[in-house]
Amino acid sequence: MDEIVARHMQALGGREKLNSIHSVVEHLEYREASFVFPNAFVARMRPYYKTLGDPKITNVEINEGYDGSAWEYHGDPGVVIRVVGAAAAATRHGTEMFDSLVDYKALGTRVDLSGVEEFAGRPAYKLHVTLADGFEKELFVDQQSNLIIGDRRSAPIHAFGEPVRSENHIGDYRPVSGVLSPFSIKEVEIATGRELNSNTVQSLEVNKILDPSFFSPPQYQRTPLQQMLEQLYLERTDPALRDVDVSRLSGRQSGSGYAKWRGIYWLSNGQNGRLPDGYSVAQGKCCGLSKIGERSVWSWPSIQRGGRCQECADSLSESTRD
Repeated sequence: MDEIVARHMQALGGREKLNSIHSVVEHLEYREASFVFPNAFVARMRPYYKTLGDPKITNVEINEGYDGSAWEYHGDPGVVIRVVGAAAAATRHGTEMFDSLVDYKALGTRVDLSGVEEFAGRPAYKLHVTLADGFEKELFVDQQSNLIIGDRRSAPIHAFGEPVRSENHIGDYRPVSGVLSPFSIKEVEIATGRELNSNTVQSLEVNKILDPSFFSPPQYQRTPLQQMLEQLYLERTDPALRDVDVSRLSGRQSGSGYAKWRGIYWLSNGQNGRLPDGYSVAQGKCCGLSKIGERSVWSWPSIQRGGRCQECADSLSESTRD
């Protein structure tokens, strides 16, 4: 397994070249059925930043991104929402700088060799990939080129409805700053063969200097209606909370780090410390919290998450902020 991954990384350009890239900006054409977006924009930056569209441009239908948690900006009615569940997962799964094999162990990803299978007419290694949040997919690594030529997954379309089994056809690799990148990705529904969408890269720029704040939602003066709509969304009840024991602790308790959400301070990793007076305390049944950098964003980067832990992750990590 490690040998396949090593050959794949070498085929991309080698570890030294991969490590030298800290940001990628793509200008591409996006197609979905009859809809064509000829000037799509995608930016990624280490360690996990991503945006679809320039967040500073607000006269658009939608922008979305990931700055430690997933967000969406909707031009009509002009609101920003921090999404959870399937929508957050879809955004989070697209934050990889290259692909799911590069530095997979450091990211908490598990990769297993399932065998050899033909994909798009080419013999390929079939790898079963489990991301740190429990999401599973299959990758196909061409035996000759050692490049990823496809993947298969099951996920709701645009995070709505029942999961759809689909596969991505990945190709047209071109060198940019010594690293091969795919310039063509086409997603197809497996059951029908119907093309769901396609991305054709027009240009790709690496190591553009971007401030982390670039990946956060746009800042603008809200109208009273926009403020109310955003507040209504924040007051929603998430099904994932069913596996969080909010009555486990109460009153003045000990805990090191903590995050405030809905008037509750959530414990962080059970270490010692004192919480402010007058706040109740709650704790996920499955895991603790850890802060990423100086931002008010919380997640579990150091453990494998699945089952209840993923539900805790969705309800706490994606929605928790000071």
